[in-house]
Amino acid sequence: MSGGRRRVIACGVLDTLADLRGALDRALAEDLGVRAAAQRARILAGRDEAEDELLDSLEQWRPCREIVAESLAVACRREGLPAPAAALERVAARLGALEPLDDARRALPGLARAGELALVSALDPEDLAAFAGRLPVPVAHAVSARAVGAYPPEPDPLLALLHEMALDEDELLFVSARAERELYTAQDLGIEAAYVDRDGAGIPDELEVAHHVASLEALSRRLTGRRRRRRAPPRA
Repeated sequence: MSGGRRRVIACGVLDTLADLRGALDRALAEDLGVRAAAQRARILAGRDEAEDELLDSLEQWRPCREIVAESLAVACRREGLPAPAAALERVAARLGALEPLDDARRALPGLARAGELALVSALDPEDLAAFAGRLPVPVAHAVSARAVGAYPPEPDPLLALLHEMALDEDELLFVSARAERELYTAQDLGIEAAYVDRDGAGIPDELEVAHHVASLEALSRRLTGRRRRRRAPPRA
């Protein structure tokens, strides 16, 4: 992006700004009574696979809350655990109470200095609006998958953002921690991308990104030219 042009920094929400995995881990323990951490980890990994399968077979629109609850139920059943409907409703309701990750809270003010902020998310519109209201800075625009009738990795949400904000591709930086589901799509559209690789998994094959960072704070420092402050050594 050249210095004189408009810059918009669009962030994915789930796993990038919001701790979906942590929320679902708590839901498994508190709503479904899964006490063993190792079993919860297996269920969460299985839920990701089940969600991919559900989205691949989707013939008509279903709300994000339904997709998350059903994929969790599938993963529980594969572990031989019951998934009562009432408990799944409580799990789905947690999507309306997602909190920003600490990393996001600290990084967003800097990112807002580097460009206009936007959100692109699979969250249902009311849940996305509620989440945006919990951020430490305002966002210029938000696109819910529901508004375009398609979930990532379909390109529709990013295309809608470009259209609704009247942007050229080179005016947008898309930030995500979901390489497989979101960043390949940005690459295919010619949109510059930043990969927030908190787990240190590395960049997947054939994915090219402008920024590969371990945290949103690291990206904020890079975009604003600020360096991490180092503590001075104690005086003798």
